[in-house]
Amino acid sequence: MLSAPDHVDRRYNIRRLSGRHCKNHPRCDIFFVLGTSDSDQVDASILKEAREFGDLLVENFGDAYSVSLSQDAASMSILMSF
Repeated sequence: MLSAPDHVDRRYNIRRLSGRHCKNHPRCDIFFVLGTSDSDQVDASILKEAREFGDLLVENFGDAYSVSLSQDAASMSILMSF
């Protein structure tokens, strides 16, 4: 799923709601694709979240809707590795 770096609450809700459905399906994984932020505080929060949940893919592109094609390509690259 594409996600903005500062949408922590939204990712928690998706994990809570969708994650419980994925537990019953071995081929169901949820991960979030994020770009980098301009804030060291947000980046530190993302790093902590990534360690806790292991479901963030953070690529080195600025996070904006204009780079969503890069986010899509990164997502597909990861999916192809499974």
